[in-house]
Amino acid sequence: MSSMSSLVKLDGDLVINYLSSEQYKDLILYIKGKFIITRDENTGKPNLISTSKNTIEILSSILATLNDKLTEGCVTENQFELIKEVFRALRNAAVFNREIQDLIIKNDFIICSARRIIEIYIKCDNASVKIILQFLINIVTKNPEAAIKIWEMLQDILVDLFEISDYSYYSAALMYNIIYLNRNLIKNCKGIYNYIIDGVVTDENEYYLFLLEVFLQEMEFMSNYESFEVNQRLIILSYLQELIMSKSENFLVSRDVVELLTNQFKKKSDCILKTVTNDVDQLDPQEVVILSEILASLCAQDLYRNQLQEDKSLLIDCAFLLRNIHNIGKESQNNFTPMQKLSDVTSTNSEAQKNPTFGFKANLIQFLGNASWKNKANQDQLRELDCIPLLLDCCNIDARNPFIIQWAILAVRNLCENNLANQEVIARLTQQGVVDCSTLQEMGLTLHDDGTNKISLLPLPQHNSK
Repeated sequence: MSSMSSLVKLDGDLVINYLSSEQYKDLILYIKGKFIITRDENTGKPNLISTSKNTIEILSSILATLNDKLTEGCVTENQFELIKEVFRALRNAAVFNREIQDLIIKNDFIICSARRIIEIYIKCDNASVKIILQFLINIVTKNPEAAIKIWEMLQDILVDLFEISDYSYYSAALMYNIIYLNRNLIKNCKGIYNYIIDGVVTDENEYYLFLLEVFLQEMEFMSNYESFEVNQRLIILSYLQELIMSKSENFLVSRDVVELLTNQFKKKSDCILKTVTNDVDQLDPQEVVILSEILASLCAQDLYRNQLQEDKSLLIDCAFLLRNIHNIGKESQNNFTPMQKLSDVTSTNSEAQKNPTFGFKANLIQFLGNASWKNKANQDQLRELDCIPLLLDCCNIDARNPFIIQWAILAVRNLCENNLANQEVIARLTQQGVVDCSTLQEMGLTLHDDGTNKISLLPLPQHNSK
């Protein structure tokens, strides 16, 4: 059931009489009574206000009458309350009403008056500025033409609004409703990028999240990626990964953005090898780890897989990175050495999660597996890079890389699907012994090879103390 609408009319002669006799309080009450928003008894939804061009012009004439006093700064308290009441009326009339929105947006004097109030009272009367912002939000909602008009008239003062915390909610809501309908304007929003990124973390304002979600899909914003501070880049990447994992139909990353992320990973991935010891800034490798997670997730989705599978240099980079960190992990105790104790794997507060490279190895394996899915060229490339034995060697529990065994098995499966040459590599492998598994030892078990290629679980020998 749709909400009902109520027709509002103002008596022009009565309004003129109130103004000429300076009965401002009575005029305020008159307007307030006309533009009260009521709600449907059954649905609870607000009933729309319907009015005419004549009524909008009467409200505009009130603003015109008081314009000089407002500009000169000699408006009385009652006169200013009347101005605010006019904008409350316009705000209420514009709620979900395209016809009223269009009538208002064609009246330049109303919009200019709104701007003037913001300029005069931005630092001294929060209540009045908030009313203006609410009014502006209502006239741009779902109205691209109105959004463009407001942007053209107010863009130079929107940044000033973001600088004042009292207006952050309404200024972000206004900006979102403008940008959502006109994404080509994102390139003109550089002045608020930092407010949005930092606000996602520090301010409980959902419109910062909504704005960042829109920004992340567009190259106009992401082309500034390297100009942001490292902590800001981590915020961007973390939220981007969250949105990608949600697989929302409303969130689509452009090819240019995917290419930018890929290039950033290639450019910065070598820094991960510097984390063999703990003497390294954790922020830089953390950025690379999140980038690897994003690329692995994107490569798992049909929309982005072909683009990433075609990037042979990315495939080779990931293969060499995996080999390097796997070999480094075997050389000594370092950040790449697998943590295989049961206590490490099951701990909810594990030191492993504090490692700057946490999950990186598993991310690389996941990407290689996804890049090989139904792609003969990539399957062959990874065989030539001798990655099949490498992936099999990664099939060990590691608290630093959750689900690494599962990802490695899936990667080998994808490499061998409809690829006889890769299957033959598996067939030619010979057993060299049984892996010493500290996890099983913690459980009091060991692996036993009976010499017939059959491996069984046996309890560890008990050593009686004398």
